Amino acid sequence: MMMSIYIFSFSSKVVLEREIKLKEFNFKILHGILPCNQNLKNWKIRLDDYCDVCNQSQTIEHLLYSCCYVKPLWQIVNTVFDINVSFKHILGLEEHFNYHAITTIVSFLIYKDWLLLSLENKKRRAGIVIDFFKHELKVRLEIYKQCRCIETKHIDNLHDLISHL
Repeated sequence: MMMSIYIFSFSSKVVLEREIKLKEFNFKILHGILPCNQNLKNWKIRLDDYCDVCNQSQTIEHLLYSCCYVKPLWQIVNTVFDINVSFKHILGLEEHFNYHAITTIVSFLIYKDWLLLSLENKKRRAGIVIDFFKHELKVRLEIYKQCRCIETKHIDNLHDLISHL
């Protein structure tokens, strides 16, 4: 059973992804090699693994899903689509889930927000900056519309999410 879940998640979250950056991002999440403070500490790049917002150990799951910083964003996603996203959805372990594209894009933007600030040795604020995510989603939506690289239903979902941010 576990092997079939892994094969499904690999095929749905990595192989079928059309955007190279998102494909690489999903691959790193599934293999536990996405840079986060815990991995950076294990790789001897950081001295500690603390989250810059809540001081808990920053694992991949914490960074993308369970930190108090990102919970409001996931709550908006849950409300807009009437779903209950869990970290399993971000990993792609739920076979009959219709919002893999949304969870991937939102997770990637959460990571991008953290990465850009950490590369400048800046910390995220205590409250999430929804405007950053709204702007990034708008840019992606326009790109997706022009290059037609994702399905229409995903474009519609992005539009719905943006309108609620």
